[in-house]
Amino acid sequence: MRFSLNLFRLLLSSSLSLIILTISLLPAFIVGESFENWLSAQESSALTKIFNNIAPYGPNLQDALPGVSVASPSRVHPDYYYQWTRDSAITALALVHTYASSPNSTQGFHLVEILDAYSDLQAHLQQVTNPSGSFSGLQGLAEPKFHVNGTAFTGPWGRPQRDGPALRALALIEYIRVYNATHPALWTSTDPPGRTAWYRHFYEATMPAVSVIKADLEHISKYWNLGDGFDLWEEKQGMHLFTLMVQSKALREGADLALRFGDGGASEWYAAQYQSIQEALPRFYDRRAETLTSWTGEGLDVGGLDCGNLLGALHGHAPPSIPETGVQTSQDLYPPWTSEILNHLLAFVQNQRDTYPINADRPGINSTACLLSPVAIGRYPGDIYDGDGFSGGNPWFLCTASAAEVLYRTATHFAPRSGLPLDQPFWQELLRCAGGLEAIDREEGLWKALLEEVIRRADGFLAVMKRYQGPEGEMSEQINGTSGEQIGARDLTWSYGSLVEALRWRGRAVEAVKRIGEGFEGEEGEGWNKEEL
Repeated sequence: MRFSLNLFRLLLSSSLSLIILTISLLPAFIVGESFENWLSAQESSALTKIFNNIAPYGPNLQDALPGVSVASPSRVHPDYYYQWTRDSAITALALVHTYASSPNSTQGFHLVEILDAYSDLQAHLQQVTNPSGSFSGLQGLAEPKFHVNGTAFTGPWGRPQRDGPALRALALIEYIRVYNATHPALWTSTDPPGRTAWYRHFYEATMPAVSVIKADLEHISKYWNLGDGFDLWEEKQGMHLFTLMVQSKALREGADLALRFGDGGASEWYAAQYQSIQEALPRFYDRRAETLTSWTGEGLDVGGLDCGNLLGALHGHAPPSIPETGVQTSQDLYPPWTSEILNHLLAFVQNQRDTYPINADRPGINSTACLLSPVAIGRYPGDIYDGDGFSGGNPWFLCTASAAEVLYRTATHFAPRSGLPLDQPFWQELLRCAGGLEAIDREEGLWKALLEEVIRRADGFLAVMKRYQGPEGEMSEQINGTSGEQIGARDLTWSYGSLVEALRWRGRAVEAVKRIGEGFEGEEGEGWNKEEL
């Protein structure tokens, strides 16, 4: 059933109340009423633009199957009018989180329609034979993109891409987790066939795998260590930190899901593969440079600073541990708030400041000013992709948003805990940016004051996005590093989704820091409705 986007705009405006309330609790990094007004309007604006890129609701997607989420409506220079497995899964996850905030509203009902259409489409696409393989051997699940009519794209491309199945599994696991929490009667229904039919679509404990999530988990668990996949930028073949991190999270959550569906053997297998990936991740930490590398491959140099590492921390860290599986989240390497990620961010910000002229008004690397002053961030040093050719890389909106989200999640994590690793370069620089110990309000305390500074720095990255947005909140893929003009694919869906997620974590961060000293015990994520499931 089609619905009015104008109605969506009206409905979504009500979901901003939490953000509007929390904005007043903490001074923004960029002080001023215009920035606060901008913040209060962004979730509704970004979500509307996401809906514009989803069939059948988008105004320019009449030829697409229901549930298709195009990377961009751009069809020429560049042609991004495809359904990417990775991009659509990340978009779906952002919509699941939006649904979780108001599941019983009219908005929530419409989001269920979108997410159900997405899950139906993914089940169909898994069955489509493509250049990566077929469904029978599960190799075809690593195909990176499809035509919007649901047929295989057979042109040359960087394939396979093994992050797609993991991200799709994560989006759908989160969807049924949230849906279960808001519709517990479905699981406890006295009509087992009706209940089973809904869940069987997502997960069924049979082999060979026939359900969408189990098929993805089987693919991940069998092929994660081949080292033949391309990275999320679709350029390099090898082992990639981002891919391994999202595969690790999918297997950890998949182990829990399998156990709940009585698939004990699969649960043990997924948990074992999760542990193996965690044991492989330390190879991506360069102890001499004290930063993370992004990829390794036979005969290839090791990749260095990369926005993909920040994205891996955001999409690859699991919610609280679930005791039944014996897999503990505390074992996860490189969540957003760890020194490895934060020191990586510090070094990356310094590099990007010197790389792009539009960042020239920010303090230089040798300046005595704050080295954490927010800047526009690109993919990695030496990038040459300009959005439609190879004249030189540029900052990306989604990478700039990822820096903000890393910082918001850092503040959220440390707020209910005692102690900060002040001996690490990131925290030392943050303390210097805050004016040193002498400038900290002793009544507020060092801990709270530094976390407020983290949020202000995160706000600064959002302010950079604001600077280069279009007048109606438009965001393309890239920002010209010299002129500041938007270039590349217009209205990139991932750009909007990254902003929605950053805003969601901003609300959590502000509330968590406000409650320091009140005995608040925060959580990293939502869990299952364990009473019913």
